[in-house]
Amino acid sequence: MEGLRTNLRSAGIAVREEDVERVVAEGIPDRAAVFRALLAAGDDCIPDYLSGWSLAGPDAPGDGEPARGSAAGPPPAASCAGADSACAGARDVGTGKAAQTHRRTSPPGWDDREHWPSTIAELAPLVRAGAVSPVELTERALTRIEEDDGRANAFQLVLVEEARSAARHAEDEVARGGWRGPLHGIPVAVKDLLAMKGTVTTSGSRILADHVTDHDAAAVELHLGEPLQDAVARSWARANRALEQAGATLVQIDLDEMHLLRQVALLTLCMEAAAHHAPMLRTHYDDYGECCRGRLVAAFTFSAQDFLGAQRLRHWIRGRWDAACRHVDLLSLPCQPGVAPLLDMRASTDFTNLFNALGWPAISVPCGYGEHYLPLAVQLVAKPWDEATLLRAARAVDA
Repeated sequence: MEGLRTNLRSAGIAVREEDVERVVAEGIPDRAAVFRALLAAGDDCIPDYLSGWSLAGPDAPGDGEPARGSAAGPPPAASCAGADSACAGARDVGTGKAAQTHRRTSPPGWDDREHWPSTIAELAPLVRAGAVSPVELTERALTRIEEDDGRANAFQLVLVEEARSAARHAEDEVARGGWRGPLHGIPVAVKDLLAMKGTVTTSGSRILADHVTDHDAAAVELHLGEPLQDAVARSWARANRALEQAGATLVQIDLDEMHLLRQVALLTLCMEAAAHHAPMLRTHYDDYGECCRGRLVAAFTFSAQDFLGAQRLRHWIRGRWDAACRHVDLLSLPCQPGVAPLLDMRASTDFTNLFNALGWPAISVPCGYGEHYLPLAVQLVAKPWDEATLLRAARAVDA
């Protein structure tokens, strides 16, 4: 506990005594001691951030060919990659730079909300053909937000006029034959964690309630070990059958270091978050909610040496997993050990934080329903820089 207090003092953070006591009561210092014992496995490795990724593509030394989708893998899928589709005119509602002819015939059932096309793959060809207008799409999205967001509270900011202006521009552009790709003319939402130039980006915090960003985040610029419930196992099996039917060959591989990698992921995340929030904790400590504040304070239990050890261990695990996955194109595993948790329940990240730690591209795909009709999902993971295979496989599962 003294190390925790020392680290907080060094960071200039005046912490509440009850927050320190809560960290101790939750056993965080004991976990830190156990984690330091685990870190001994990686003592002979260089830190992960100083090493190359052995599956990182054709320029990585000694790695041969970049990871590619197998010829026997899932069939090609529509992708938004490469479309010139910067988000235009909205923080939470906007439209790609697309356009639409004014002479159109609405598709059957378009006036019935329950039968609207519900995916970009369905809408994009209609926009391109002139059957659906970006202006109409945007108006319907705005109407839906107005009707439902009082209950859902999903949007921090809706830029109504900016979205309408971008939609009109899109409509004119496609009318002149300027359709650019699947996202053009499609209303989009930007998560409140992502900076969008000239708008308030709060990250869900009162501290940043008036924070106007002066740049676009890269994503906005591009915009293009627990027991499984029976329902989860069945859902996972269905997803794997879909991959087989699409041409994939299923094999089982052993990734024995999952528990270690979970610990590395948690330590890395909490220490990076604490470093990021430290300036705000110094001046706005009481504005943080109890749960968030407690997690950030707990991170100061660990030292810089702990962080360095975690990166050494991450490098060691990365090498072993690279070798284990050398002859496979894709990993398939559940997202959660059970159904999606309710709003007041904490979600498990035991299956997903593994690939955050490695930086491997991953996607969750809806795959049926479980208890109380709550959704289930499968997680697909590809090798670094092989998002194309990942998206083809996701389409095969979601078909």
